[in-house]
Amino acid sequence: MVFAVLTEVTIIHQQSTAEFNKSQGNELHLSHFSLLNRLVRFGNPKTPQSLADEMGLTKATMTNSLAKMSERGLIEVTGNPADKRSKLVAITAKGRKARDEAIKRVAPIMAGYAESIDKSDLVELVRLLRLFHESMSFDAAD
Repeated sequence: MVFAVLTEVTIIHQQSTAEFNKSQGNELHLSHFSLLNRLVRFGNPKTPQSLADEMGLTKATMTNSLAKMSERGLIEVTGNPADKRSKLVAITAKGRKARDEAIKRVAPIMAGYAESIDKSDLVELVRLLRLFHESMSFDAAD
């Protein structure tokens, strides 16, 4: 059953990624949106390593994304006063605006998805998926 769940999640991910990217044009890549969304949802600042771990990415991949996002002014990378060897990543006002605009662009697609399933079923689905997610452990270094 776990394989069946993961198969369905993978299909949903692939389809929703394609729809998200189509809705954004060249404005915001999904990986950058995901990072901005994580900073908004779970607070910031965060270290690049903690972001990489949380998102299941290598530190090199995260560093590359952070550099591109910093160049665009979506995030700010500063020194970490608690650990001089590391950095801290925080979303900027421009990054928050880009995230919010991306959500507005994809909202009509999401509204279409919502029409096909009862709201109480969606609430239960989110609850179950969070429970499943929290039961998993992932180490990007593996």
